[in-house]
Amino acid sequence: MLVTAIRRAARSAPIAKDIPIKDIPDAWMRWTDAHSLYYNVSCSPLGATAAKTLASPVLPTELSIDQAKGWLYLKQAAYVERLNAALGQGQWSLQPVGPISFTPSKKIIYRPFALLHDSKFISEAIGESALSSFSSSQDAHIWCEYTALVRTCKDLAGSKI
Repeated sequence: MLVTAIRRAARSAPIAKDIPIKDIPDAWMRWTDAHSLYYNVSCSPLGATAAKTLASPVLPTELSIDQAKGWLYLKQAAYVERLNAALGQGQWSLQPVGPISFTPSKKIIYRPFALLHDSKFISEAIGESALSSFSSSQDAHIWCEYTALVRTCKDLAGSKI
């Protein structure tokens, strides 16, 4: 019943047609229509090994400190290594599923991404980035992708990342 409702909503979802930022590489512009994105949702659980790897605690050596704010965080490489160990290298991807958008003030960009494993939907999140914090819009987009990766990983059941 829930899967049917999701599929129905996905079919009626709008598909991105315009690209507000022109200097982002073409590889970023391959979005997926919503119907195919949610088609395999909840069709198979993660394996026991993957669940155990994702549930293992974060080691202190994996943490970094943001010098400006004093916050602890995991670098993007730590997320990638953990996902590669759990899901298999080349078996997962973070795909953009909508256009790059701006806040009305044009100071912040945001974009939705989906985490996929074996082409099956796991999670979706919106990444954002302040344009003033970066020297180029491409760097801002990379940070946008990182924030989406962090948020999608929080949706993995039992994940410590």
